[in-house]
Amino acid sequence: MTNFRTPPPGLMISAPSSGTGKTTVMLGLLRALREDGLIVQPFKSGPDYIDPAFHRAAAGRASYNLDSWAMGAPLLGTIAAEALGADIVVAAVGRPEMVKGDWIKPGATVIDVGINRIERDGKTALVGDCEFASCAEVAGAITPVPGGVGPMTIACLLANTLTACCRAHGLREPEGLTA
Repeated sequence: MTNFRTPPPGLMISAPSSGTGKTTVMLGLLRALREDGLIVQPFKSGPDYIDPAFHRAAAGRASYNLDSWAMGAPLLGTIAAEALGADIVVAAVGRPEMVKGDWIKPGATVIDVGINRIERDGKTALVGDCEFASCAEVAGAITPVPGGVGPMTIACLLANTLTACCRAHGLREPEGLTA
């Protein structure tokens, strides 16, 4: 993660496809962050229309579907503007460079889990779901793609979520899962 000068008040998470565990990670983070008193804004992309109901229950705020196939740029921008007042933005997008810097609250943390292959200048490039340059201009911290978030990070988030749940409810923690 690239750190900037001050601790950021926000967070954005995105992932590349279905079946990667992003809904589980998102729900755990949404609920934990909300319980810490933060304003959390969830977003998603794709046809699994049950996710927004789960997101709303965990975040206490409506979740919005950002579908670049069915929506034009003006509508996407209008919907994305819902994130500007949020302390935390959690997005599961699955589209190369879809999230723009003007969608991000200044000082927010941007964690981009997406990894997409695109053609750029006649070569194959790996990019995230966030447009790195524009997001980095306003973010307090941002993960690069490639080299930022990956399967190990998701596994660690799940392990920490399970450990936190066990501790919060006085349950025995699985041995060796976390320190």
